[in-house]
Amino acid sequence: MNTSKSKQSLSSQDENRRIVAIGNDLERSEPISKELEEKLQTRIMRGKESNYFKYEKEQLFAYLKNNTATASMIEEATGIKQKNLCRYKRELEKIGLLWELYEAPCKITGFCAFYLTTDPNLMPIDNQIKLF
Repeated sequence: MNTSKSKQSLSSQDENRRIVAIGNDLERSEPISKELEEKLQTRIMRGKESNYFKYEKEQLFAYLKNNTATASMIEEATGIKQKNLCRYKRELEKIGLLWELYEAPCKITGFCAFYLTTDPNLMPIDNQIKLF
């Protein structure tokens, strides 16, 4: 029984370290432009999301500001469930704050997946002609 308690406490310590590391990454992230932040806040307020989902979306946005990753890689790094990530991804794509960069094998699953970013410097160039 002592070994199961020590394993439990070890796993909770690892989880706490991971949360602290993610928190530190969020604190170090560069500030986003006022325009992008206003778009994000408008979308969040319009949807009347709970604080939990709002925090998860902000955490995803901050993580992808400094990293390029697939949904599985983001889930492992942040702890946000993949179903929630897919919903947040679509919402951020619709308002122009998240982009798919390229498709390549995921480092976690080994299957082809899109690598995502919220960094405007990495935004893909749109070659489509604007008609209106």
